[in-house]
Amino acid sequence: MKRRRILTLLLAGVILASLLAACNTEDAGPGSSPGSTPGASPSPSASAGGEQSPAASATASADPDIELVPYRDHVNLILGQAPDTLDPQMYNNAAAGSVCAQIFDSLYYFSAMHGEHPRLALSYDVSGDGLIYTYHLRPGVVFSDGSPFTADDVVFTFGRLRPDQNRDAMLKEVVAVDELTVEFRLNMVNATFHSGISTILIASEAAVAAAGDEVGVKPVGTGPFMLDPDSFLIDQHITVKRNPSHWDHDAVQIQSATFFVITDALTQYNAFEAGDIDMLAVGADQWPGVLDSGKYNTVMGPIGITTYIVFNTETSPWSDVRVRRAFNYAVDNELVVALALNGLGTPAVSAAPPGVIGGAVLPDDPYRYDPQRAKALFAEAGVTDIGKISTVAGVMQSILEIVQQNLQDIGIAMDIDILDSAALTAARNSGNFTAATLGIYLTLEFNQYAVIYASDGILNLSRLANPKIDELFLTASTTIDTEKRFAIYRQIINLASEDARHHYFTHAIFTYAYHPRLAQTGGEDGAILLRRFAWDLVEVN
Repeated sequence: MKRRRILTLLLAGVILASLLAACNTEDAGPGSSPGSTPGASPSPSASAGGEQSPAASATASADPDIELVPYRDHVNLILGQAPDTLDPQMYNNAAAGSVCAQIFDSLYYFSAMHGEHPRLALSYDVSGDGLIYTYHLRPGVVFSDGSPFTADDVVFTFGRLRPDQNRDAMLKEVVAVDELTVEFRLNMVNATFHSGISTILIASEAAVAAAGDEVGVKPVGTGPFMLDPDSFLIDQHITVKRNPSHWDHDAVQIQSATFFVITDALTQYNAFEAGDIDMLAVGADQWPGVLDSGKYNTVMGPIGITTYIVFNTETSPWSDVRVRRAFNYAVDNELVVALALNGLGTPAVSAAPPGVIGGAVLPDDPYRYDPQRAKALFAEAGVTDIGKISTVAGVMQSILEIVQQNLQDIGIAMDIDILDSAALTAARNSGNFTAATLGIYLTLEFNQYAVIYASDGILNLSRLANPKIDELFLTASTTIDTEKRFAIYRQIINLASEDARHHYFTHAIFTYAYHPRLAQTGGEDGAILLRRFAWDLVEVN
């Protein structure tokens, strides 16, 4: 067995940045957000969106002359932007994460709402001193290319994590004890190690080596689906098909799926209305019409994505904390929820929505709508024009139009810069922006929010470093006592509020609609995973 030393740590949950590096309201996941249109890629057919297919599994009916088969065996979904890569350790946008989540598996799946679900590991043990986590792997698992999954692949995967997925030398090494046992040896106790480790998708060491520079377009995983190389243009459409070697193969009922890259929200909605797309994250402006139509299966809630603005503190006027605080007082979040979200959400004063363990608390002195206080702070800073804020068309644009009016009411000018989803993501990631909208959806414990607050957090797009916040996140990760750990999180929330590196608008409610004959068969915290959907059965004589 191989041994590989990892020199930097996994601050548990921070590794979730791999899955949510660009998880925003513009591109929230499969069957969601904001390309070419479906017509630019494979059109629906008998085996790809048609009525029935020979691949569909039949079920016996009470009448021996009738059999039941799935209504269809293929689904068409939307990606809000083109994936940057299908390498599970190297991607930087949510579109890639949406596809990789179908192709790869983690050791465990963990959610705050439903607890843990074994995947590639069946069980785990923790040493008495809390420094060794031993995972017992599921036997008989193979990758989609037929090669066996072993502990060496786990060691390999954690060895290739990027620096932004590991922090602070907490993880000493990962050791393959035997083919089905892997140990994670820590330098110090980590209270949330297990939930954090569950977010890492396991890659095949052999497949990565064989693919070389093409690893991003030749994914090989243990997940329920595998890439269809005959229907794959990464910037237009990606088709995955059921993996016959998956360890839970019989539970997966969808035979194949095509993800279409569609960046424009109206084009997405029109494609869904036309029946070219089977599942959609519906915008707040379109949700009432979808409900009133009665044509679709719909899912609403729970409160999920936090919509917010990030201020690039290396640019003017946002380098001045008075301006950042003034903006926070100037915006009427109640009005934003009422008008831009049609009431589908709650006003936000911090990043973590209700349900995040240890983080769903308000700062001691939260920002509330106070235009006179905002006006005084802007005047003190000598600012009458804050320049442009970059966003995408749709709900976020509607939010900024309300903000623009709020600011105009106190004599402050603001421009709205509309970009497509890919351009906005590129601008944020490169630092080529002054202020920009985005969203975040992290579902476990508040330590995950190090991705936006820690100095080296992958989503710290504000470029603001606060050593005290860094120290507190590290202290929290080693604090086993829950009450004490949550008290540390509250200190972080207060410091972040004082920094005012963001303005939080809303905690939005998820609103999904899908084909009336497509049903969700189960879920893990509402995750939109193809393994959790199936078509209705219909009779065939």
